[in-house]
Order: sequence, then structure tokens, then C-alpha cells
Amino acid sequence: MSKPIQAYVHKGCKTCKRATDYLEERKIAFEPIELFEARLTAHEIRTLLRKLSLAARELLRPRDRMYRELDLRNGEIPEDELIQLMVENPGLIKRPILVRGDRAVLGIKPELVHEIER
Repeated sequence: MSKPIQAYVHKGCKTCKRATDYLEERKIAFEPIELFEARLTAHEIRTLLRKLSLAARELLRPRDRMYRELDLRNGEIPEDELIQLMVENPGLIKRPILVRGDRAVLGIKPELVHEIER
């Protein structure tokens, strides 16, 4: 039996709620990881970025208050600095992130979930 999906979520996020509902409805085993409680390290964020095949900037939530306050629209902020900002401000991280083994997807599109279910 394969390991459950790790679902990086935030309990106040409607998209995360839809994601966990989707997984529950389909009886897909998952382990919810609350981003604000887990307090991811820079290494863990880099690992997620690698599994997602994304740059740090692509994992930022432009609608987050801190994004605006820190003026993160500036495209010249170094990758390491963006990752450190995500460590300090988990609300900046797009979610949900679903991970199984060395595969990860961002969001809850059914075709993406099926991609990591295999």
C-alpha cells in the first residue's frame, strides 16, 4: 500500500477545504499538514519547490497581505530571500500543495491529483 498524500493546507483557506473534501470523497488517504503550524524550514520549502518544478516566486500568493506590504512584485528579489520570507510568513505560500514521494502538485485540479495518485 502506498503512502498517504501529504496535503499542505491552511484551515482558513477555502481552496484547501475543497482539496481535502475532494480527497475524502474519493477515499484517497492523506495527511493534512497545517502550513501555519508546521513552520516549514527553508530546506523543506526548497524540497517542495523542486518537487513542484517551480521557482520560489511562482509559489508566492500575490493576494496575501504580506505580499503587498513587502512589495514582492519586485522581480529582482533573490530566490533565497523569497524562501526566507516564506519561512517567516507561511501565508505567502500558495496552497494546497499535495505531495506523494518525489511528486507534488499545486492546487486541486482532478487531473493533477490523479498524477500523484499513481
